[in-house]
Amino acid sequence: MDVLEQVIDENKIDKTMIFNMDESALTTVQVPPKVFAQKGNKQVGAITSAERGIHTTVVVLGERMFHHP
Repeated sequence: MDVLEQVIDENKIDKTMIFNMDESALTTVQVPPKVFAQKGNKQVGAITSAERGIHTTVVVLGERMFHHP
């Protein structure tokens, strides 16, 4: 018996009480692209925004709606 099955049995958790959650980070500031340059160039750069932007965490929660035997 694995740890998950043991916890489910010990706490009498019903399958309707199990959810799937995913967390992602979003930002409003663009990520600068990769820049390729010839070897030996002294000045290589890319233009990108200097703004600070907003960092947001999004959490999505889903429930299994049907039962597979």
